[in-house]
Order: sequence, then C-alpha cells, then structure tokens
Amino acid sequence: MRIRYKRSVSGKMIYQFTDYSSFELHFRGSDYQIRKDNKIVKYLDGANGHETCLEDAYKYIRQRTMKNNNEETIEIPMLYHIDEKTGKKIYDLEEMANEFENKLNKLTQSTVMCSILED
Repeated sequence: MRIRYKRSVSGKMIYQFTDYSSFELHFRGSDYQIRKDNKIVKYLDGANGHETCLEDAYKYIRQRTMKNNNEETIEIPMLYHIDEKTGKKIYDLEEMANEFENKLNKLTQSTVMCSILED
C-alpha cells in the first residue's frame, strides 16, 4: 500500500492512495471518510485505530476498483465436451483461447494472439 500524506486548509488530515489516485482518506479525530472525486463514499469507525482504518480503506478501495474495472481478473468459460468412449472431458482449448484473446483485446485496446502447444 503506497500512500501520500497531505494536510488540508481546514486541518483535516488526508491520505491519497497512489495506486488509486481518485480516492482519498480524510480524517480528523475519529472521523474517517473515504472519498472519491471529493465525494464521500464510505465512513469508517475510527475507534478501531488509525492503522486499521488505513488498511480497511485500502481494502475497500481495491475491492471497489476491481469490481468496477475487473483489473485483476479475466474470466473465460471452461469449454469442453465429454468423449463418448472414455467419458473424459475434452477441453476446447482453441475456443477458450479465442475467448481470452477477445476479452484481453477489449481490455487493452490492443491486438492479442494466443498460441496453444499440446503435449
């Protein structure tokens, strides 16, 4: 967690999370507020201590950002059929790679190509 500290004119202490620059943690005494673009999005209980509030704020911001942007994960379907003779799953690797390419292309605005090497 990387944070930058600043003090506002009103005397409130403010932490800005460098990984998530649109979010800030404002506090004075035991009043903690998570703000996004200067609008309050969540209050935290300062009775739990300053370090706990910093950690809770960081976790909240990270989860909220992941949910909104899906930065951390790309989900693809597990595509397969059942072999009639053996009863085993046969994965459609080519189609799963296509799904991954399409989602990654959309996310990065780049052309992405995947290769499959089977044993």
